[in-house]
Amino acid sequence: MSILGYLSEVVKSMDVLQSLVHTQNGCDISEFLQNGKRFAIKNSEIAERAPLQLYSSGLVFAPETCMIRKTFKSMRPQCFSQLPIVDSHWGAVLQTIEGTVFQFENPIFSPDGKLVMTRYDSLFNKSGRIEIRDSATGAVEQTLRGISGRVLGMAFSPNGWLIASATASRTLEVWGISSGRLELRHTVEEHQGLILSAAFSANGEQLATTSDDRTIRLWTVSPLRLQQTLEGQSSSKVFPVVFSTDGKHIASGSRGATVRVWDITSNPATLRHILKGHDDTVYSVAFSPDGQSLASASGDMTVKMWDFCLGKLKHTFKGHSDAVQSIAYSPEGQFIVSGSCDKTIKVWDVASKTETKSLEGHSGMVHQVSLSLDGKLLVSAATDATIRVWDMSLCVPQQSNRYRSAGASLVKFSPDNTVAVSVTVEGILIWDPFSGKVKYCLDVQDPDPSTVVFSPDSKFVAAAWPKSHAVKVWDTASGKLLKVLQGHTDSVCSVAFSFNRALMAVGSKDYTVVLWDIQSGNKLQTIQNTTTTPSSLAFSQNQKRLAVGSNVNTITIFDTESGALQCTIRGHDYELATFDFVAFSNDAKLLAVGDMHDASMDLMVWDTISGELKHTQQLDFFSRVSFCENDTLVMTNGDTCSIEMDKESNSVTSKMMQSDITIKMWQGWIHYGQAVILWLPPEYRPRCTAIQGNHIALGHSPGHVSFIRFKDLPPGHPDLLPG
Repeated sequence: MSILGYLSEVVKSMDVLQSLVHTQNGCDISEFLQNGKRFAIKNSEIAERAPLQLYSSGLVFAPETCMIRKTFKSMRPQCFSQLPIVDSHWGAVLQTIEGTVFQFENPIFSPDGKLVMTRYDSLFNKSGRIEIRDSATGAVEQTLRGISGRVLGMAFSPNGWLIASATASRTLEVWGISSGRLELRHTVEEHQGLILSAAFSANGEQLATTSDDRTIRLWTVSPLRLQQTLEGQSSSKVFPVVFSTDGKHIASGSRGATVRVWDITSNPATLRHILKGHDDTVYSVAFSPDGQSLASASGDMTVKMWDFCLGKLKHTFKGHSDAVQSIAYSPEGQFIVSGSCDKTIKVWDVASKTETKSLEGHSGMVHQVSLSLDGKLLVSAATDATIRVWDMSLCVPQQSNRYRSAGASLVKFSPDNTVAVSVTVEGILIWDPFSGKVKYCLDVQDPDPSTVVFSPDSKFVAAAWPKSHAVKVWDTASGKLLKVLQGHTDSVCSVAFSFNRALMAVGSKDYTVVLWDIQSGNKLQTIQNTTTTPSSLAFSQNQKRLAVGSNVNTITIFDTESGALQCTIRGHDYELATFDFVAFSNDAKLLAVGDMHDASMDLMVWDTISGELKHTQQLDFFSRVSFCENDTLVMTNGDTCSIEMDKESNSVTSKMMQSDITIKMWQGWIHYGQAVILWLPPEYRPRCTAIQGNHIALGHSPGHVSFIRFKDLPPGHPDLLPG
């Protein structure tokens, strides 16, 4: 049905069937239908674009206890030998709606809760666009294009029949919903600046707009006519505006860190309160349903609750670690929901004045939250270009099968693939890539290391930090700290082990490279690398030579025993080129170099005796380079280059050898050879990846790492089909 575009009808039919099933005699059927509905809604977007991914991505990332996952397990592609760890049960997120070149802004529910309206923001399009979706299925019901300017604010009328759009072209437009179609009813231009927000009164008879011309304007809706202009915001831009439930007052926030409350029963309106207490811009305000309280959200990371009648502060909610950009009261007024730039949504209990829930899932700053009128659904939008629809009844802390910490910034396999490391701001984790579980959390005092490297035999892992002058070395089998090597006067920027694991080279921004004896921890040699920062290091197989790549397109080769300079290699005259990856051939006569410049990469082969460039091959981006045992192949983590050395002419010829089983990540998809295998849902999109052989590691924003392993299958094998 998804191929035919009828997935929304399927979801609605499931609701009908579930209502007909007797709760006692048909509990298994009811549970199956409920799981089916969650599965369909969760995967509705990919079902529209690539329906067969329901059998691949849909089943792979469904919760372990999902009946759909269990029932249709045999229909999943059989190319996987290891699947990622997923949560046990369905979480609070019902659906994630993903943008393309657009960023979602300001999702709001219609008064009956059946629709969600969203505006889109794009740097590439000056005209406005609004989409209206079915809140139950996420299906697009209507798309409103051709609005005169980027839409900065919008609102539903209380009866749901009108939509107001405020634009960057200083235009206020009112659209009518008639017979399921949107028709432009009114257009006015009165503001002298961008119109930032719009709000209807509770009876739908008035409309308020705010602008960066530092005014609020009140309008009659039918006909659309200016009633009055509220001034007095000094030099502060006015951001949000809301009506009180009785329609007698409006409140607005501003860049001036204040909330202003106006009595609009008279013309001109009377300024009733100026609420002071925030230390930064007030981005959002909301009246409680009973009209007795007013809440405000600010860039000072707090939510404040005010006594509306007295104009006094009642409480300050603290808990966010970044600016709070949006708030909403629950329909009964018991809770306040806040969205923050710290990527979380928090739920605050008004009576106990405590945080009751913290919702995580967005990988970008949350700039809008909105509750349905029955309080059952929450919709949020963030700078990760997604909208998430949450079931508030499921927004409770639940045990996750996945390790969670701060976002992973780097993930890397050991050379023998027995362990992997991930880096977060909280430290370094060692993983078992076959079980997908954390083995050790390394004891580090400084977060977010700049360099992490394995020894060639995978038994050691070393790390250095931007603000530290030291390198720490751990045993990967036990997680035990073995050595702390400190000998530089500036930050460490590159580290390399020798092939026998006896030596370590450490490069620093102090323009030196120090050679260490790992066993004793003694400093053996200090090599002065002129006035360039050593960005990459590589030992020859016999440990007698050390190549030092720099950030000024130069490689120097030194004798490790004497520290003497043996050869200097100068690359292409690219202004921004850097030698990031370096590897000796086994006989140390050739040097393979990854040369990054102008967003592209060259694989270069140099003669280490003469310093002569032997060959250049442009490749896709790669992060690893090495020679095979007989030096006939130069391998990266993406391609293989076959090289042949002509001894008479002393020249190198090469040809590219494309691997049939290369794993690649591209625009949210995992490719296995030429086959497009797996679509990654937004919550599984990695911040960083590592690929080794048939294994891929995905480092995520919440800090966990997903491991996926493929069987070694030939091209065209039926198990490589996506469904």
